[in-house]
Amino acid sequence: MIFSQPRLVERRLADAAVIRVPRATKEVYKGGDDRQPGRIVFAFEDTYFWGSIGPGMAYKQQLYVSVMASDATDAEYEAYPHLYRLSYDKRTTVRKQTVGSGTLTVSAGRYQQNTMNEPSHTFAYVDRARRLQIVWHAAEKAVDLDERGWMISRMISSGRIQHFRPTSLRQGVRIKSSPRTQVSTPKYTGLKCPSCRQPFAEIEHLTTEAITFRCPACAHRWHWLNPRDTSARGDTH
Repeated sequence: MIFSQPRLVERRLADAAVIRVPRATKEVYKGGDDRQPGRIVFAFEDTYFWGSIGPGMAYKQQLYVSVMASDATDAEYEAYPHLYRLSYDKRTTVRKQTVGSGTLTVSAGRYQQNTMNEPSHTFAYVDRARRLQIVWHAAEKAVDLDERGWMISRMISSGRIQHFRPTSLRQGVRIKSSPRTQVSTPKYTGLKCPSCRQPFAEIEHLTTEAITFRCPACAHRWHWLNPRDTSARGDTH
């Protein structure tokens, strides 16, 4: 029945593209990455509360949508976003098929993070004609297996590039942002992560009211609620 289907909502990816994403997810990142200059990445996630007690976040869903450069190579399309670090035990490819003008690859395994260990799927879609890459992790308990196929097909069909310049992202990423938000390449700070204690912290979001840090080693995030403060607040997750 239509009322039992997960609801998707349309999201604008800055001025670059439009796509429908799972309503339960929230946008947590948008911008370029010097390590992957052929794309800009938009990340959405839905996290477990209890499963996230530990060295890193546990995700019900994690979605990465990449708008690719017009001159992006096949290898760049095949590579997952650098920020994607989910671990599956005994990952296997379930199927690979043509969908629209692109290719969808579905893999399965057991997602392991902290106390979480459950069956999950990753849907990876690449479409050179539309300059899109979609990588979507969905845990079985969060999204029913039958509904996942419906959702990924709607996401794929809804994705479209808008009036986006420059044609090659290698000439410089330009994304319009709200006055309160500065969108830029993550900046490495050398700060230690309060979770894993590694000195790899990077600035993920910077506003006039707060700074969000992310550890690329364990994916832990935390905030400074007042950028003028010299000590991290307790608002971590």
